[in-house]
Amino acid sequence: MAGNKPEKAPSFASIEEASEWWDERSGDYWDKAKEVHFDIQIDKKPLHKIYKQFQTAYKELTGNSIDWRDIPENLQNSLRTFQPLSVKEFIKLPQNIRMAYFASHKSPDNVVLNKIKKRLAFYENKYGITSEDFYRKYHNSESLYEGSPEQVCDFLLWHGDYRRYLELKNAIR
Repeated sequence: MAGNKPEKAPSFASIEEASEWWDERSGDYWDKAKEVHFDIQIDKKPLHKIYKQFQTAYKELTGNSIDWRDIPENLQNSLRTFQPLSVKEFIKLPQNIRMAYFASHKSPDNVVLNKIKKRLAFYENKYGITSEDFYRKYHNSESLYEGSPEQVCDFLLWHGDYRRYLELKNAIR
C-alpha cells in the first residue's frame, strides 16, 4: 500500500481469491466504508435462555460447544444488554459466531424467506442476472465481476443469501 491510499482491488479469478485479498486488506477500507444501519429484533428473554439458544445454535453449526469465556466481549455485552452490535462490530466477529448469533435469533422461515427474496431481487436488478444464473456461474468459477471491493462484498452476500434461500425453500416444502 503506497502512502495512506488503499490499493485498488485487482480482478480475481475466483471468489476465494477475492475473499482472501479482502480479508488481508479490509482494515484499509474502514474509513471509506459507508455507515449502514439495520435492526435485529431481539425478544427480551433472560440471559440464560438467550445464551442457551446461542450455545445450541453454535453446536448445531460447528459440532462444538462454546463457553461463555470464548465469546467475544462485545457479543457478551450485546447478549447481556439486549442491544444489537454495530455493523462494524458484527462484521469483525468470526463467521461461525455470526451465524450462531443469527440462528439463535431467527424469525420464522417464511418471514426470512420473503426478506431474502427482496435482497435477491435487489442484486438481480443491480447486476442484470438472475440469482440462479449467478449461483451457477459462481460455482463454476466463471468470471462475474470487476473486482471492486463493493462488488466483492455484494457477491459474497448474494451467494450466502441465495444459498440460504435454497435451504429455506426446501425446508418449507
